[in-house]
Amino acid sequence: MMGIVIQIFQEEFPDTYIDKTFFKNQLRIILTPAEGLLLNRINLEGYNAKFVILQRLEIEEEDQIKIEQFRPSFERKDFNIEEDKEDNKKAENDD
Repeated sequence: MMGIVIQIFQEEFPDTYIDKTFFKNQLRIILTPAEGLLLNRINLEGYNAKFVILQRLEIEEEDQIKIEQFRPSFERKDFNIEEDKEDNKKAENDD
């Protein structure tokens, strides 16, 4: 699925392109290496060197700055789904 996200940005496809991937259409989707996406810093150097690809996967410096600015707020976020469910129930009861 990450490949489709990268492809949308690189080839400037509309957001609706994702919807087309759930049908029985044959779409050529870029495959991205899963191990490179789980690191603190995305590393696609091995992927770029290993395969013959149309376009190298690289992160621009300005995108890296955005990632670094976003990272602290994301790392502090508490993803406690049970608490979110309780908060939603309280909000519904308040209405």
